[in-house]
Amino acid sequence: MLYSKGDRFEGEFVDGKRSGQGTYTFACGDVYTGSWRGDMRNGGGILRHANGDVYNGEWRDDMRCGTGALHFCDGSSFIGNWIDDSYGQGTFSDATSATKDVVGLTSIQKS
Repeated sequence: MLYSKGDRFEGEFVDGKRSGQGTYTFACGDVYTGSWRGDMRNGGGILRHANGDVYNGEWRDDMRCGTGALHFCDGSSFIGNWIDDSYGQGTFSDATSATKDVVGLTSIQKS
């Protein structure tokens, strides 16, 4: 299905809503592949950003929620728990200094 803003979805529908497995390609170049329920990302999935960042983990109601890993294009990463699209308890690895920090709840930009 092609949307008016140039986004595209290929996958399963139930009662006219994205449900099951599918791939959503955003006009900006970001691509999500994974589980859908009720027209929202729900369950496991991978979001590949056009800039090279990749999130692989759990989703609930279109937000990162549960266990997941965000690997940034610069080589750093956050691996841990997500709550309502923000990262919670987990480990941040800085690619430039090989440091690992345990972090708490902090906002992160939503795609």
